[in-house]
Amino acid sequence: PSLYFGVNRNSDSETIKSHYSETGVSTVDLPDGSRVFLNEGAEITYPAVFKQERAVQLKGEAFFEVMSDPVNPFTVRSGKVMISVLGTSFNVKSKAQTSDIEVYVKTGKVRMALEESDRFITLQAEEVGLTENAELNRILQEDPNYISWKTKDFKFVDTKLTDVLRELEESYHVEIQTGGVDLSQMRITTSYNEQYIDAILETIGTAFGMEVSHSDDAYVLTK
Repeated sequence: PSLYFGVNRNSDSETIKSHYSETGVSTVDLPDGSRVFLNEGAEITYPAVFKQERAVQLKGEAFFEVMSDPVNPFTVRSGKVMISVLGTSFNVKSKAQTSDIEVYVKTGKVRMALEESDRFITLQAEEVGLTENAELNRILQEDPNYISWKTKDFKFVDTKLTDVLRELEESYHVEIQTGGVDLSQMRITTSYNEQYIDAILETIGTAFGMEVSHSDDAYVLTK
């Protein structure tokens, strides 16, 4: 679900819209046909009508699928970072604890710049740009589950079960308790594709001989 706010000014072209994803993942269609997937707790603000520049502001994490328009660039401001594109798909994550920004490019190219400076980098597909100590750095994205919060596709290869459960908690925004079961020696190789969290936990429970129950706001795995 998402909360919607509109601030009416002199005309529709000056109306500012804001969407906040209160729980789970919310989808927002922008005026130019671009689509944004807001992770839980993220907020996007944008004009009701794009003029020459397609500009939005983001707090939190979101995945963008931007319509190509060579004439009118698309820009995202997050913290002190400006991301500029023509047409591409990418993920932006702002970290509340450190104010650092990560930009992951799924397709196309993205320009990532620090405001009030001349520093910028151009990112290609499968690259991540990140801010650290007011500098821009580039790394190759090697985590197969980096945007699983959006896709709900997961791949685990000989992974600690504790790490798997933590990834599922973050992607589905749930709490998973283990009822005192020692998971330290448990590892798993598996993949999940657009499955509900209940079904995933059932398969994990079966694989390790555990029972799955749902109590209040948490899932519980017990022997």
